[in-house]
Amino acid sequence: MSKKTDSRSSNALASLAFLEAAIDSGTDANKTDRLGLFMPFVEDSVLQLYGMKFKITDVVDKIVSRCGIGLPSPVVEGLLRRLAKSGYIKRANGFYEHTSKPMETADVSSALHKINGDLTKLINDMGRYARKQEKKKYSNSKCRKDLIAYFEDHLDSLSTRELVVNEAECKATKWVGRYLLWAKQNNETSFNAAVKLVRGHIVYEAAFLPGFASNTQSLEGTVLYLDSPTVCRALGYGTEEEERLVNEAISMLQRAGAELRVFDLTIEEMTRVLSGVVDRWDDLSRFDRPSSYDMNLRRRGYSKADVVRISSDPSYVVETELHFQVDETPSRKFLYVYDEETLIKYLQRPEGCDAELAIMHDVNCIAAILTLREKLTAKSFKTARYFFVTTSMMTVRQSTKWWNKTESPTILPPIFSLTKMANLAWLYSDPSSAKRYGEKALLSACAAAAIPSDHVWKSFAEKLLKYNKEGKISREDAVHYLYSMDTRKVLAVKEDARDDDHIGTFDFDDIIDEAEVVYRSNIRDQEIDSIRGENARLSKELSEIRTVNEELQGQSKILSVELDRKSKRVRTIAKKAATIAVVLCVAFFTLLLVYLVHVQCKLGIDAVPGIAVTIIFESVSVIGALPSKRQKLAEWIEKKLFRS
Repeated sequence: MSKKTDSRSSNALASLAFLEAAIDSGTDANKTDRLGLFMPFVEDSVLQLYGMKFKITDVVDKIVSRCGIGLPSPVVEGLLRRLAKSGYIKRANGFYEHTSKPMETADVSSALHKINGDLTKLINDMGRYARKQEKKKYSNSKCRKDLIAYFEDHLDSLSTRELVVNEAECKATKWVGRYLLWAKQNNETSFNAAVKLVRGHIVYEAAFLPGFASNTQSLEGTVLYLDSPTVCRALGYGTEEEERLVNEAISMLQRAGAELRVFDLTIEEMTRVLSGVVDRWDDLSRFDRPSSYDMNLRRRGYSKADVVRISSDPSYVVETELHFQVDETPSRKFLYVYDEETLIKYLQRPEGCDAELAIMHDVNCIAAILTLREKLTAKSFKTARYFFVTTSMMTVRQSTKWWNKTESPTILPPIFSLTKMANLAWLYSDPSSAKRYGEKALLSACAAAAIPSDHVWKSFAEKLLKYNKEGKISREDAVHYLYSMDTRKVLAVKEDARDDDHIGTFDFDDIIDEAEVVYRSNIRDQEIDSIRGENARLSKELSEIRTVNEELQGQSKILSVELDRKSKRVRTIAKKAATIAVVLCVAFFTLLLVYLVHVQCKLGIDAVPGIAVTIIFESVSVIGALPSKRQKLAEWIEKKLFRS
């Protein structure tokens, strides 16, 4: 890769992170003005064209060369109109040129350089993973290129543009998905950086949506009809990752004001698919696909009786658990239905009659949507109103390709992916409030990197069943390897490492042994993690006990100080009370003596000469004993006060 191309790859990733930072800032403008998110790129490019006359294409090319991303002409044109309205540029004779009004410097280049520094940690971590886990030596340039290509090939976007899918390149970048799954467990910082890039990628792809430049898109009042795989995943008949992703998307759409429904035609297809699961329930050949309902329903604890009950009336489960309305499929109005035969050819897959039935279901649902639209001008989601929503990227891409050749690309197609619709709902709500949006979509895309193709898995499963019949492995071991994600990961890595995709050249015993090593390693890692978790829990409890002990000791010291203070206070009060009591006694005897003297004077001294003398001596003896009694009295009062 040349230095120029490498620079563009670096700037492309940085530009996605730049967009994510803008949408995540949560400003009032960013909550309503999605078009304005791209203004810094246009301002930066226009400043580089100062003193020259330029066209829209010149600005587009300059953005590509400086920022690494290409913006559609309507978006650039809308932003140039804003600059012209503000008086920074003017248009004459089909060209734009600067006016005398100076533009503020949009230092996007410095911002991208800083972001690139932060992304270098992610790229370096990818290189280390490739060397240790994938046994490949990838340069930083290769890692950047593969990361961008992975987003293009494996992440569903808002774009309705036709994407050229190169199967060889898709296979070559699957290691990125395995790296991101590893980073989720081992390097949260790098994984979070990748999630931010995903969110930025969603914003960037939205620019290619018809009507985006008008800044008026909304899902309020739209009616979305879901296909059977989407409904089954929402009900938990697929993997846990699929269930989480679909339910997050459904929740996002409902908050955006979209109404979710199901055609009765889709209910009939669910009945057919689930009845097939029942028929194959007791046959191990149901594991011929690693992501089939047969495998996932059994793995998630459903019994045959459960599936029989569900397949008898899927509409009841849809209406009671998901609360979706089931509508009768409208009769075709051929005036509004287009070339269905060509659409069938676009959707053809070499998978037998079951695939043919699924294709006819999709074609009939698309025809129903076009019939419901009738003469509606589908230039915005609000005017188009009706859409068929699926989780199959291939179905969406092929149908969109057919639609663009049948209708104008400015008209919204009748089919969209669930992820595209959820992304739109997120983008046009308050994106800053859903900080982790995009994480589940990334994990779901990455999970696909850990699953081999259907024909490789089928060949492996056949050999596994053959080993079971020959008695080389038990039925329990066969089921273990069929259920195990470790087996699928080993097969996926080996498949990606080969050019012919032919499982027959693989050593079956080596695959089993390697899967067993990975399984044992995972068990050991889980045990280590469990022990670490237990140690962390005990350390936390010990820390809490120490904290409580320190708090109790502190409270004890406070109480001791308070007790000493109150003891001193009580002793002081007791002494004062005893002193007052003694003073009162002295006063009492003094008054008594005075009274007796007064009485003696009245009666005459000779009448009772011994009484006065006796009283005086008794008074002196009592008063003389008062100091010792005062001490005892003080102690008695102190004891009473403490009891109270």
